Amino acid sequence: MAIEDTAVQGFDYQILFGSEDDDISGQSNKVGLSPSKSADDVTPFGVNWKAKMAGIRDWKGSLQVFYNEEASEAFKLLWDAFNSNSSYSLKLSPKGGDATEWQWSGNVIVTECPHEAAPDGGPIAASISFEGTGTLAYAAISE
Repeated sequence: MAIEDTAVQGFDYQILFGSEDDDISGQSNKVGLSPSKSADDVTPFGVNWKAKMAGIRDWKGSLQVFYNEEASEAFKLLWDAFNSNSSYSLKLSPKGGDATEWQWSGNVIVTECPHEAAPDGGPIAASISFEGTGTLAYAAISE
């Protein structure tokens, strides 16, 4: 498989959040996703080199949204998710969403919701942190 050296310009991620798959892409400028897994020690007694095996997987991430008077739905939706004890659906994919593209999907619990605003009139932003609960799926988008 050849890797093309052309980059996609701009923020071309679609972000769907919650049970209604609310599209909050237009109110976000940054998303991060960090899947990980442990490397568990399985070294037998008396061996000089550690042996490890892949362990339990985990995932977490962050999402930054901006508040303005015309478009504050994402801000409120994520704040409500933080105040809730429930998990929420999260789907991340390239914008366009046809069957040749892929999607990350899973359920998350919003764990942090810090807000910031610059005194010089900069945007009000919330940088949401979340942790996955259950499987992080990676699959082609079905129509």
